[in-house]
Amino acid sequence: MKLTSKLKIALKSLLSVSLAEVVTDKATLVYDGELAEGIEVFVKDEEAEDGVKPAEDGTYETETQIIEVAEGKITKITEKEKENETPAEDVTELSAKREQFNKVKAAFSETYSEKIRKIAEAVAGEGYDAYVIDAADDFAIVEVWNEDSATWTDFRFDVSWDEDGNAVISNGIEVEPKYVTKEEDEIIDEVREGNIELAEETPVPADEPEGNSGGTTSVEDRLDNVENLINEVRNALEQILNGIAGLDGRVEALEEKVNKLDETPADEPADDNSAEESEPVSKAYYLRKQK
Repeated sequence: MKLTSKLKIALKSLLSVSLAEVVTDKATLVYDGELAEGIEVFVKDEEAEDGVKPAEDGTYETETQIIEVAEGKITKITEKEKENETPAEDVTELSAKREQFNKVKAAFSETYSEKIRKIAEAVAGEGYDAYVIDAADDFAIVEVWNEDSATWTDFRFDVSWDEDGNAVISNGIEVEPKYVTKEEDEIIDEVREGNIELAEETPVPADEPEGNSGGTTSVEDRLDNVENLINEVRNALEQILNGIAGLDGRVEALEEKVNKLDETPADEPADDNSAEESEPVSKAYYLRKQK
């Protein structure tokens, strides 16, 4: 450490003037004045004579900067790039979408009845930035703003009412807007009220074999049919495999016969006796043989 640096540190200590500090990933850097390139930096060391020692060469990182040190001095300071920083054009687009959402929200808010206003207050009380687009005594459809994706999404909430007449929301689920015919809407209402029960059985396919007098088949029966089909296919495959195994045996037998034929000499000497026996003979022939 240079004598001038020692004197500065000693003087500041006598005058109770604290040195500047910056916390890094390796150590707390101590320096005099402003953090800049070319200044001397130190690290605290209780065993050192002056309580500090020159910072070792290397790179020191803070939350926002990368500080490079060599021979006890700062050689370079680099500002870190901010993560997830939104480009200027994206900020403009985000602002435009948010402004549009706020306009629609304000327009809907002006049309609220007292009941829907209480539902909107309940939605806001749960932390949703949203507006109500449809509601009844027991449900509400709202548009919820998503800051991360800069989009708004439809949600459906169940609505109940407390003793003071305030709305209470629950069971929020994302939904998709869809128009239905008046007839479909009436059927949906009938199902909700329990006047119509959904059938648990499915119609029999047109190509199903006759003999099912009921006209419908249960899920269990259909599963049994599928299982029977699988068993039939399995049996057919087993028969094919057995047939292939039989063919393999016949092929092996034919190969053995061919090999034996190959081993037989091509020109085998003829047996005279057998040849004579095979030719027709007369009585005169036998008489000549006896002489």
